[in-house]
Amino acid sequence: MTMSKEIQSSSGTPVPFQPEYLALPSWRRDAVLCWQFAKISALVLGGGYAIMAAAQEEFSRKRRWITDDEFLELVAITQTVPGILAVNFAVAIGWKVNRWRGAVAGLLGAVFPPLIIMTIVAMIMTQMRRWMELPAVQGAFRGLIAVVTAMVAAAVIKLRAKTVRCWFDLIVALGCCFGLLAFKYNPALLILGAVLLGMARNRLSARRRSGS
Repeated sequence: MTMSKEIQSSSGTPVPFQPEYLALPSWRRDAVLCWQFAKISALVLGGGYAIMAAAQEEFSRKRRWITDDEFLELVAITQTVPGILAVNFAVAIGWKVNRWRGAVAGLLGAVFPPLIIMTIVAMIMTQMRRWMELPAVQGAFRGLIAVVTAMVAAAVIKLRAKTVRCWFDLIVALGCCFGLLAFKYNPALLILGAVLLGMARNRLSARRRSGS
């Protein structure tokens, strides 16, 4: 279900969207942020985009802490700053929910499970190489990769109505996709180009409205 900045009251009058975390004390928000991101980062495979898809399901659709529009804004912000995508996203949601305390809680939840897991994996890497060659283990990883692909694809489909609203959005989306797949352009350059095109389009539209 797609949420918007406004909802309908019982009388039918639009009222501003109220995130449900506002009813929670500050320490409870931090605890939920840390635990949920720890659970996501420990159990979700596939990198930053898979983690963002899982976070959207948890914080936007289940808990109603952020809207789909806010989720898209956070995705755009985290894509344009350096660093690990999943960690940046956890910090951004944490800041949105509870400012610097929430940002620290999201950071700790996103970092510690992978840190512990990778430390253990590095310690037993020699023994694990024999296990990785087993057909059953390779088949398990192929299944996990397929699930991650489905999760990311489902997130894209759910957000399509919010992100592609007109022909301009469609052209930019298809152009960036073609640039990534065919020419392997740097995503940061594509984001910058899309931002500049959007600014130019809005300026041109404003001039046309003022001229008419």
